[in-house]
Amino acid sequence: MLLAWVNASQLQQLITDRTGLQDTGELIVGAPDGQEVHLLLPPALDPSVTQIPLAGAIKFACVDMANGTTIEKDYRGVVVIAAYTPVGYENWGMGVYVAFSSH
Repeated sequence: MLLAWVNASQLQQLITDRTGLQDTGELIVGAPDGQEVHLLLPPALDPSVTQIPLAGAIKFACVDMANGTTIEKDYRGVVVIAAYTPVGYENWGMGVYVAFSSH
């Protein structure tokens, strides 16, 4: 067994910094775990969430290794504009979600 300690404080600052995302946006980083995605850090808008379904934008990033944008419902059921991309480490994916309003 190999055990490594990693200082992820800079990554945590990046993920939790909501500058430019206003009150409705957040950045999510995770890795597939079966039919779910295990989140590296809890989402800013609901810190009790540790996993989300492997679907939509995060699936495109993690499984399909694609990047792009889409409109979908997020883990809270809120319609969002999602931008997604692979992280570049194993099968981790990243998504930026901002609430969408057609008004």
